[in-house]
Amino acid sequence: MTGSQYNSIIQWTLMDKPQDDAADSLQVVRDILQNCGVSLPEGGESDILPALMSDNYMGWRACVFSAAQELADQGVPVIGISTGRTILLKPEDSALSVKSTLAVPAAGGDAVRTADAVDLNERLDMQFFAYTAAATTTPVIRAMKIYLSPALHQFDNPCSYDSSCSENKHCNVYMDYVEKFLKGFGFSVRRGNRNSYGDAELVRRVAEANAWPADLYYVCHTNASGNHQARGSNLYIAPGDTKGRRWANTIISKRSLVYEQPMKVVEHSGLKEINTTNMTTIYDEPIFHDQEIDAMFFHCNFHEMGLYTAEAIRDIYDKNI
Repeated sequence: MTGSQYNSIIQWTLMDKPQDDAADSLQVVRDILQNCGVSLPEGGESDILPALMSDNYMGWRACVFSAAQELADQGVPVIGISTGRTILLKPEDSALSVKSTLAVPAAGGDAVRTADAVDLNERLDMQFFAYTAAATTTPVIRAMKIYLSPALHQFDNPCSYDSSCSENKHCNVYMDYVEKFLKGFGFSVRRGNRNSYGDAELVRRVAEANAWPADLYYVCHTNASGNHQARGSNLYIAPGDTKGRRWANTIISKRSLVYEQPMKVVEHSGLKEINTTNMTTIYDEPIFHDQEIDAMFFHCNFHEMGLYTAEAIRDIYDKNI
């Protein structure tokens, strides 16, 4: 199916659709896909999303957002889905070899769009999937699988900036942003339980990541020093892991846009999550929680720090770093 053929199916479906159905974005998308000969799992978004995330439902595969429009232009059905909304990406007019002259009504509402009409806030809660069985080429569309492991101390460490906060708490808030931005960029993401702590949870996380299997295991803790004066980021990797060093340096490069303290990559052989995972693991300590200015910076910049980490991972994937 070409982009022009895909676009024609979209337009004919919308022309034949009652205006009253416009608010049901999932049904609009189902109707278009049915006319393309493509099926979605049964049920609502809360049923469809985990089925597609399994990476084992017919020809559906996870797709990074940056590749989604190009795939739609080629005639590959691409959807974005969250727990409460589904959209379908249509080809851009500039990519069509045959221009349609159909006067398409507004039925379908905003369920059918081009990628540039999906704003960042909406993308943050969506994951994107492409029906690769329809592809006429073999573009790289499989997202990296990323496992997030925030601090999980059984006996938590206090935060010097906020007495009601702690290492576990602020690492989880930071990871909330990392997770949202990664999903917004189209990556498949899993995460350790924020309410479970200690060695048993650590073992469970590693086993889950290894069984998935993840492509990157990303850990966030915060650091402490004896004199409460140290600042900066330490990103730990396995000894000799050249890929891990490249990836960690990519995170440092992005982080330097917002954080001006010393940052370095350190090889470490004594961390369980580095030693027991089967994939590249980055154990990130972005700030020192016992240094008040550093901890304050972290609290005031969760959004930016999370965004730049997610952007670094996006660059690692898109640029094959």
